[in-house]
Amino acid sequence: MEDLSFIIALILLSITTISYLSIWKLKSFFHPGFYFSILWLVAVFSEWYLIKYNLAIVVDVFYIDELNFLVSFTALCFLGFQFIGLKYKQKQPILNCFYVKDYFKNIVILIGIVAIFSFIYSGASLNMGLNRIAYGGYDEMRHIHKESSLLEILFNVLKSPLPFVAIFSGYLIGKQFVEKEISFKNKFILYIPFIVYLLETIQIGGRNPAIIGLKNYLLGFGLAMPYLLNSKKKVKLLSYVLIIFVSFSLFSTIVGNQRAMVRKQSISSEREDSAFYSLFSGVMDYMSAHYWGYQLRRTDYINNDYTYGSHTFYGFLNISIPFSSSLETDNLWSVLGVDYEPLEIYKSGVTGFYTTYSIYLQLYKDFGPAGIYIFLLLFTFFTHHLFVRMQKKHNISFFDLFWFYMCFSFWSSSNFDSFYSSTFIKSLIVMSIIVVFVQKQFRTQLKLAKE
Repeated sequence: MEDLSFIIALILLSITTISYLSIWKLKSFFHPGFYFSILWLVAVFSEWYLIKYNLAIVVDVFYIDELNFLVSFTALCFLGFQFIGLKYKQKQPILNCFYVKDYFKNIVILIGIVAIFSFIYSGASLNMGLNRIAYGGYDEMRHIHKESSLLEILFNVLKSPLPFVAIFSGYLIGKQFVEKEISFKNKFILYIPFIVYLLETIQIGGRNPAIIGLKNYLLGFGLAMPYLLNSKKKVKLLSYVLIIFVSFSLFSTIVGNQRAMVRKQSISSEREDSAFYSLFSGVMDYMSAHYWGYQLRRTDYINNDYTYGSHTFYGFLNISIPFSSSLETDNLWSVLGVDYEPLEIYKSGVTGFYTTYSIYLQLYKDFGPAGIYIFLLLFTFFTHHLFVRMQKKHNISFFDLFWFYMCFSFWSSSNFDSFYSSTFIKSLIVMSIIVVFVQKQFRTQLKLAKE
């Protein structure tokens, strides 16, 4: 196994990360490229370590190198574009997506109550291994084929504002950290969204909701950060970040161990002999799982029939058409002649169908070996453009954050999620209705009550 691709990727990701912190300082926590760099820095190192100690599954070295070079190119693009818009780095935009304090408090409490009912209704316990089997199994992925009940659909609708509620909570925590402003007498309100993410994590016996919650909180926190911060607060902030990282690593290992015990998996001697791995096994396995998936799917999924974005952006046009049965079509993609089942890999039953394979597989399917590099160049530029645009604004509205969040989700989950799913897009649409239109009606009712 050649180490060159790993070394190049680690060097470029490290330089990009350090460059963000040097140039944009604490505002880096609001940049999708910064999260991409951190995410893949951990992922690339984890896979390299696992291969070195014979703990990783290697299908084809060529595809590992290919993935590392794609990651390296993305990091290089983010590194180059971050020098654009530096004149706006000292501006301090205000997040204004929840402009009615009482509405924000009420919706946080509602989401918390719904999450508790959802947890109880699912029959989940505190054993995440057993919860995983009940949720969908390990190799079976039963949740892919399961139809949600009306009550489960209602729970999901009521919890749909959770991402922006978490971002706004992180923003208010950041403002309190910097300015000592107390937005709420009961600060516990601001931590309820993260408790909801934890409940969801335990409920499905996974890790993804917890890491999404952390990223959303950090995104809001980063928006509240000034360009410069005194040394005392910097040290305090750094200690918080380290505590969060170590806590999540240990939590991830606990999840992995509970799931292994339920499955009665044997632990190899190499794993037992590695003290470092035994401590961080959960996060290392989790962050590098897509390497195996990418290698497998490059051998049995990719061909020369390029799909030009329809796979990566499938969720945007997967909208049902009225009277579609009489028109013999399912959605807008069908009208455009696109025949694609986004869950075809999961439903196929091929080797490793249940594992992740990163954004790069679908991008390769969509644009081919040359086109993928062009797309990465353009989309990294577009992402940084949105970041600078947000820095220029005085007030950031819901819809400003809406489009930015789409880019953030793409890059900050780029080794897990492979495309914009219909579920993700629909949840954002429902969230828009609840946050924007219902909040507007709530404010109107408050004004009438005061009159």
